[in-house]
Amino acid sequence: MEFNCFTKMEKNLTDPVAWYDNDVLPQQMIDGALGNLPGWGRLEESEHFKVLDSLVQLVPVNSIADLGCGAAEVGRVYSNMNYVGLDLPHIIENVAKVVNPNLSYTEFDANKSDYSILQNFDLIICNSFISELPNPLEVVDKLLKNMGRYLIIHRQYFDESTRLDTYKTYGNLDTVRSHIGLQEFNNLLTNHVIIKEENNVFGKSILIEKI
Repeated sequence: MEFNCFTKMEKNLTDPVAWYDNDVLPQQMIDGALGNLPGWGRLEESEHFKVLDSLVQLVPVNSIADLGCGAAEVGRVYSNMNYVGLDLPHIIENVAKVVNPNLSYTEFDANKSDYSILQNFDLIICNSFISELPNPLEVVDKLLKNMGRYLIIHRQYFDESTRLDTYKTYGNLDTVRSHIGLQEFNNLLTNHVIIKEENNVFGKSILIEKI
């Protein structure tokens, strides 16, 4: 299956997204995770955490794959779980291992890595992860095919059709924001059910079970 969601309005979406930056990004991510940026708090203090936690509490899981883990605050909060944070190598080394050095990590690039490693986990959490990628439908398709039992897509924008725009993230860096077409998304749910979904100021949060 081939996916293409680029539109004519974007000029530079084929350039590397901000998450590959290793100069400004890491320290900004650390400061954000520790609540040292203006208006920021720790994960459990954030506006969106209550929604994420309500979905996690709905399902019986022992292991979590935190895809696009950033500073791995999910692993700190859910310290009773068998946790592995997955992200780009420089984010693991220069962000996650600085903020949460005692957790387990695996290097992962959404465009290059083998998604089958995710099959070993009860739950995959994508916390504002797919929304940062220029190929969201392709990534969702791979996740649905390689998930263990549960998948949470948290803080994802949906629209009538899949499209991309840009915004400024940590350090005022330009990067992609993806909006997934709702019907296109539903078409990918071939042997899955949506247990619960919630709308919030950050888009949708969806708990999916593989059947």
